[in-house]
Amino acid sequence: MQQTWSNLVFIHQEVDANSLKKLIPSSLELDLYNGKAYISFVAFLMKDIKPFGLSAMPYFDSMQEFNLRTYVKYKNHSAVYFFSLDATKSLLIEIARKFFMLNYLKASINYDLKEKIECIRSDNRDHLVKFTADFEIKNEIEKDELSNWLTERYSYLESKKQIVYQGKLEHPKWQLKKVQLKSIKENYLTAYGIKPINNEYLCHYSSEIKVEIKSFKAISSKL
Repeated sequence: MQQTWSNLVFIHQEVDANSLKKLIPSSLELDLYNGKAYISFVAFLMKDIKPFGLSAMPYFDSMQEFNLRTYVKYKNHSAVYFFSLDATKSLLIEIARKFFMLNYLKASINYDLKEKIECIRSDNRDHLVKFTADFEIKNEIEKDELSNWLTERYSYLESKKQIVYQGKLEHPKWQLKKVQLKSIKENYLTAYGIKPINNEYLCHYSSEIKVEIKSFKAISSKL
């Protein structure tokens, strides 16, 4: 499957590793950077969605997404692990949940691309989880080692019924700009029981990248 991701904003935060360990499948291991655990909020517009060799179809060709992820390992595979992927189109959500084992959830997303993100979703107890952030994109290019570690990930891992699955994708290396976070208010981490270490954030922006979803398959037998 091919798609284009546009106007991506990454908001990373160091969190307590023990609070994360309780939330990921026991078959996966946290991937740490210099002993530190991170989560990331990622907002973007997914567009030009189409199977290989076919044209994009109206309604199916785009949707807004806001996800919360962390970083995991399984044997020699480093990847991301998604706590949630909030999106705006119900039918695409059902397709992604069924065929890619991704925890997509219906949400209201207001993302004006270069200044503000707002995402609101009802959880399974009918409580609202909310995320709002105001930011400013800078012209400075971000190239530090931590930024590379957080963003250059080319697969995700999931574990269902004691079997580990991996989804692989390909895209060029990120061209990242620095982002100044002006304000942020969210209760996602509280809803999941994730404990931030502090109120410091590392933020990036990328204008557009073309992505190919290569495979999704089991990489373990039943554990």
